[in-house]
Amino acid sequence: MNYYEQPYQYIPGDNYLLCDRCGRKIRRSESKKTWDGLMVCKADWEPRHPQELFNTARADVQAVPDARPKPTSTTTMVTTEVATAGVAGDTTLVVDSIANMADGDSISIQLDGGDMHSTTINGTPSNATITLTSALTGMVAVDNAVIVYNASDFTTQSDL
Repeated sequence: MNYYEQPYQYIPGDNYLLCDRCGRKIRRSESKKTWDGLMVCKADWEPRHPQELFNTARADVQAVPDARPKPTSTTTMVTTEVATAGVAGDTTLVVDSIANMADGDSISIQLDGGDMHSTTINGTPSNATITLTSALTGMVAVDNAVIVYNASDFTTQSDL
């Protein structure tokens, strides 16, 4: 005779119910209530996991207190003018002044058509001559603008 075929026996205050997990017919005295309100048999009961009781109401503070931008040097760009005309393909340029210019600085040169040729300084400038990393792409007249941005003014990923 299996469990479901047992004769119903009346026990005052101990009614029958079905386990909410496995569906077995059990008496109330044989059941346990889980933390989420299910009535289960003793075999299906398990305690609430302690990790579910962890208080997550507090936010993780990720902001940097009193953050400040990285200071930059006082000289952000140097402007000068072309002293000797140049043609497309030239990799050197003679300018009025090479003060505050260094190897690796970014340079923009105004071409005769109005476009700007951007490249970097290749080597230390000397005797008013700048060596360019990439050749000029057009004609450059005397007194055209030359703008040099110091390499130390730019933050790179390695600086962070």
